Amino acid sequence: MQRGTNMMDGRSSIFCLRRWALGLLIALAALPARAQDLTVGVRSGQLSLDPQFNSNGPDTSAARNVFDALLRRGPDFTLLPNLATEWHAVGPDLWEFKLRRDVSWQDGTPFTAADVAFSVARVPQAADATGGFRAYVKSIRQIIVVDDHTIRFATNGPAATLPAELEEVFILSQKAVTQAGPEGFKTGAAAIGTGPYRFVAWQPSVSARLQRWDGYWGADKPHWKTATFEVIPEDASRAAALLSGQVDLINYVPPSVVGTLAANPQIGVFKCASIYVYILHPDGRETSPAVSDLDGKPLPKNPFRDLRVRKAMSMAIDRDAIAQVTMEGLATPARQLMPLNFVGVDPNAPKLPYDVKGAQALMAEAGYPKGFKVRLTCTNNRLPNDDKVCIALAPMLRRIGI
Repeated sequence: MQRGTNMMDGRSSIFCLRRWALGLLIALAALPARAQDLTVGVRSGQLSLDPQFNSNGPDTSAARNVFDALLRRGPDFTLLPNLATEWHAVGPDLWEFKLRRDVSWQDGTPFTAADVAFSVARVPQAADATGGFRAYVKSIRQIIVVDDHTIRFATNGPAATLPAELEEVFILSQKAVTQAGPEGFKTGAAAIGTGPYRFVAWQPSVSARLQRWDGYWGADKPHWKTATFEVIPEDASRAAALLSGQVDLINYVPPSVVGTLAANPQIGVFKCASIYVYILHPDGRETSPAVSDLDGKPLPKNPFRDLRVRKAMSMAIDRDAIAQVTMEGLATPARQLMPLNFVGVDPNAPKLPYDVKGAQALMAEAGYPKGFKVRLTCTNNRLPNDDKVCIALAPMLRRIGI
């Protein structure tokens, strides 16, 4: 790889409670057949009721219960109709979307192309410091409302990925957001969507409560009358809450308790391949403050800029061992930057080699026969066992002098 070194993709589930992407591995307790109230234990909650504020997983998964985008993803990640029934390019830099005619907002107002134009134009102003969803609309230079159910987007040159990018952008009610004013999402007055659930109550980083909206336009009507999401950050506490009956469903099941939960006849554990890939990304700048020689002195040039060094690092990583031991069998070795079930990947990509001797030879060829020092920076408790993966990398890289 030129820049990044793939390690593995998680064999973990993206589970949707109607449309709440509950992410990674999930476990569900047995419920009465006619149960109408669901309590879900989640690792983290949404930071804002504004679905365009940021693109963090907890926020976007929460928003999908209340708001819709123009398109949606199917189980195999293909793009499917949602608020838009069809879309096509009408020119090299112009896309047209046809909109549903049978959709109303949760306050009874008809959904139209004006709402779409308002929502897409709002994204740059609504984003937080991380940029939110700006990246998904940056190719759009003009929004053209053709009629109430047709909208066009003129782009800065050809933009083949625009439909996929707009699948990420939630559509808001122009009327509700405008009338509610700047504090509308803090009070909940602006949180009016077209989705299967409507907002009832929310405490940041504590809980969220939703209620079924019977006016939902989709054919797949929501089953639960109410859904309450309780934030339980600690993995062990979340699993304990499921076992005790405090909650009915949890996400981000810690790998260490999967066996215990699966052995319980009252609990179902669900897993499948996710879109998450753990990637080791070397610093590609001319000089790197994270790199030094073995005595801790700065190096005249950054070794990561040498392809041979990056290839050596890749060859030194035993992905099978990480997947089976560190991740306790809940991951598979990755072969490219995206998992095999994602659009645009090579289904026949060769397995990345594990060859310590070959890696040592490449290090010597690159001028680092004894290696160098590097500060390895990793996430901690963002994804399952990410800290353990980081720790497992150290001895593997040390074998080639790093």
